Amino acid sequence: MIIIIILRKYHFIIRGSYSYELYKKDNSLINYIEGDWILDNESGILSFYDTILGIDENNPPKITFYKYIGNKGLYPLTFNSNNLINIKSNLTIDENLNIKKNVIIDNNLYIKNNLNINNDLIVDNNVNIKNSKINELSPQ
Repeated sequence: MIIIIILRKYHFIIRGSYSYELYKKDNSLINYIEGDWILDNESGILSFYDTILGIDENNPPKITFYKYIGNKGLYPLTFNSNNLINIKSNLTIDENLNIKKNVIIDNNLYIKNNLNINNDLIVDNNVNIKNSKINELSPQ
């Protein structure tokens, strides 16, 4: 599960902003100007460069944040559990598509141009060929 934490130290709208607040263990607010600390919004790492009374290894700070819960990405792409991407409409690829593992097709496959197979073609059931020419057949 992806958890996106929205962190902003500087905000322009007091109400409804995504600003975070830092608290001591006793729930007292640590002001932005108290001590020398910074929160890296990209990595989420909180760094202290000066001592703040009441904050140490045994008394870590608490932080408020907004957590986004919902679909990740833009429709028609949806991401599920970090392992599945659903495309809910057509997908056009202008260049090559390289697939490292299997391709599973639940419905028909339409090929508008040539199908080049560089290795064996294995068919579990029947092959129906309509309006095609077979120049050469070689038995196995």
